[in-house]
Amino acid sequence: MLDPWYVSGFLEACGSFAYSGRGRKLNAVFALALPAEDSALLWRLREFMGRIGTVYEVAGRRGQGPRLHWRVSRLPELARVLDHFDRWPLQGLRAREYALWREIVRLKLAAYRDPPAAELDRLAVRLSRLRGRRSRRRSSGSGAAEDPEKSSVPPA
Repeated sequence: MLDPWYVSGFLEACGSFAYSGRGRKLNAVFALALPAEDSALLWRLREFMGRIGTVYEVAGRRGQGPRLHWRVSRLPELARVLDHFDRWPLQGLRAREYALWREIVRLKLAAYRDPPAAELDRLAVRLSRLRGRRSRRRSSGSGAAEDPEKSSVPPA
């Protein structure tokens, strides 16, 4: 059995809180991609989370082997993702992404047939901006630790 704090930490480092679409057709997605060599770990993580989502193989990019993708997008299954991270919260920058993504899922769960499109779009824009800042910071290559007091990322 995996330790739930290990699961949170691993998924914070390697998982993705994403969405697709816009307005009422906006869909939340939780995903993880690992090299096929790590398939045993991916299957254990999926088992730990209650066998939710779908696992499929994708050809690797040039010079890379195949990858396994675990994708969770059905609302009842996303509720299980929320349950896990609410019990064993994320500790790093990804916690801000999760907070926005969590609100998207909660809005969809509360009003599946007629979710508030404008609010979903507003949250999606904030999530995209936050993710963009995180990836720009990661690719800047400076290697310097950022002072959280001077962070340009707005609080969740």
